[in-house]
Amino acid sequence: MVGNIVTADPQFSVSRILKPWTGFEAVYDSTQFSIPLAEPNSQGKYTRYDDQAGTPGYYHRLLRATKVPFGSRVVFWLPIFLNAHELQTVYRWTFVWRLRNLYDHRTQRVPYHLARQAIGASPAGESHVAIPACIQSFQFTQAEPAEATPAAPAVADNWAETVINYGDGSQNDVINPVTDIGGEDASQQGVLLTGVGTSVFQPSYRVLELQALGDEVLLYVAPHRTSGDVTNDWMFDHGDDLLAQFFSYPVGGVHMFYGSAP
Repeated sequence: MVGNIVTADPQFSVSRILKPWTGFEAVYDSTQFSIPLAEPNSQGKYTRYDDQAGTPGYYHRLLRATKVPFGSRVVFWLPIFLNAHELQTVYRWTFVWRLRNLYDHRTQRVPYHLARQAIGASPAGESHVAIPACIQSFQFTQAEPAEATPAAPAVADNWAETVINYGDGSQNDVINPVTDIGGEDASQQGVLLTGVGTSVFQPSYRVLELQALGDEVLLYVAPHRTSGDVTNDWMFDHGDDLLAQFFSYPVGGVHMFYGSAP
């Protein structure tokens, strides 16, 4: 029996490319804040704020997020940034889930899981509907200490709220095979892999799978220096210029997929 050609797996979405809005470098240079990543709007432009920001009921600086089906599997391809400077940098990724409410559904026909539309806590002179957000936590358990005491229990649960891609830094630990004529075989093509002495043919991403814990997701990225200058400020003229260069390419960003395949 001849199978049908499947142009896209119906159990998973096509790739959504998350990246900062155009011109983010000028805003974030020399600051310590994370950069929020969002998908483009309907015009294909990467914008900073939610489509409803500034309209009645919404704060004018409500960040844009990416809609996902609550409870679905969400796969993130996080880019590997190879640092060409003495400033060795890894990047911290934070996942923020957000609920939309009944007012959103009534006015925009979007999925929601907060069955409220009343006004929430708001600055003086403004009226904002509630759109709560939470930070993804990753639980891990420490090894049992040799001598358990009341001050040091036998098992301690810890919660991390960031993901650090420790493959970032001076080199990519995936090396492509060498051909029999002395060249390099390719694992990928047409994708920028920044850094000195590296090839665009090596894999540019590492993968993380999560369950959607809200109606929308925001992804933040921030630098963390591991050597050299200890500042964690964004420096797009030196330490973080490779990250900015990566995001400037059409397919340069975090690839996000959601679906329900087992």
